Amino acid sequence: MYLVPNALSQRLESQYPFWQAPLPFDLIDAEMSGKISAHGAHGIIRIAAHDNRDSLTARINAYRKHHSAPSFCFAHLLPQRPQGDNPDSFAAEILQRRLFTEPLTAQRGDHFLDLLDIAMTAKPRAIGFAQGLPDRETLALIREQNIFTFAIVGNLLEAISADDYGVDALILQGMEAGGERSYFSNDLPRVEQSALSLLQQVRKYSDKPLVLWGDFTDGADIVAAIISGAQAVMLDRPFLACAENGLDPETRERVIHASEYDSEISSQYTLRPLRCLRHGFSKENEELLRGDEALFAAAFDIKPEERPLPVALSAIEDPQNLTHYLNHQAQHIRQLIA
Repeated sequence: MYLVPNALSQRLESQYPFWQAPLPFDLIDAEMSGKISAHGAHGIIRIAAHDNRDSLTARINAYRKHHSAPSFCFAHLLPQRPQGDNPDSFAAEILQRRLFTEPLTAQRGDHFLDLLDIAMTAKPRAIGFAQGLPDRETLALIREQNIFTFAIVGNLLEAISADDYGVDALILQGMEAGGERSYFSNDLPRVEQSALSLLQQVRKYSDKPLVLWGDFTDGADIVAAIISGAQAVMLDRPFLACAENGLDPETRERVIHASEYDSEISSQYTLRPLRCLRHGFSKENEELLRGDEALFAAAFDIKPEERPLPVALSAIEDPQNLTHYLNHQAQHIRQLIA
C-alpha cells in the first residue's frame, strides 16, 4: 500500500515518497541503500568519476543483499568529463601528510559508458544524473530498456532542458539541500534559490514527476512539498543518521543536531561545491587539492571519521532506525492529510 499513491510511487513500487540523496564518500553506502529500498523508500547508489567496474559490481552485490533492483545516480560531469582524471602524486603526498594516513593510492575511474553498461546490466529501477546529462542517444538507449531516468537540476532552464531530453523525472535541488551543488556545465549565472521556489517555477513548464530536494525536518514539510506539486522528496540527514548507517555516536549526534550556523558550502572535496557541516580540513594547499574527489575518497577510506557531512540546513529529530523513522513519518503524514 502506497503512503502517497501517484504515478511515481507506482512506477518505482515505492511504499514511501522518500528518495535517498546520493551523497559522496560512501556516507550512505550501497548496503544501506539496499536497506532503504527494502523498507519501502528509494535507495540510490551514487557512481563517482573515480569508480571502476569492479568497485561498482561489488556495490551492486552489497545492495542486493537487501533489494533486488538497484537505482543509480551518476556524479560525472556530463557530457564534458565522462572519465575521472589521473590522480596527482604531489597532491596525494600533501593529503597524506595532512590526514596522517598511510600512502594514498587513488586510481583513475573507468569511462562513464563502461560504468553505465554495468549499471544497465543490473536491471535497475532507475538511472539518474547529478551533474548534467549524456547525449540524447545514450538516454534513448537507457529508456529502450524500460529503465526509469531522472536528472537533478538547480534551475528552471536546466529542468526544461532535461525535460526536452526525455528524462522521466526531475529532482529539484534547492540551496538549502545537502550534497553537491547539481548544475549543468554552461555559462549561465548560478542563481541560488529555495527548493519550493524552484518547484513553483518548474511545475508550470513540465508535467514530469517532480522530486523536491530541500530541507525536510518532519512530516509537515513533506506534506507541504507534495501539496505544492512534488510527487516525492529527497532526504539526506534522516537516512544518514539512521542507526543502520553505522556512524559513530559523536558523528551521528552532529548530523542530527547541527544547525544552519554549522553549515557551509565548500569547494574543497568534490568536483562541484558541497553543502556540508563545517569541517576541520586545513585551507593550506586547498587550491592544489580542490575538488580532487578521488584523492579524498582514498583518504576517507582509511580515515572515515574525517569525512565531511553533507546535510541540509536544519537540525532534525533523532530518526533512530529506518523502521522507526518511516513509520513515524507515515503516521504524521496520514494525520496531516486525513
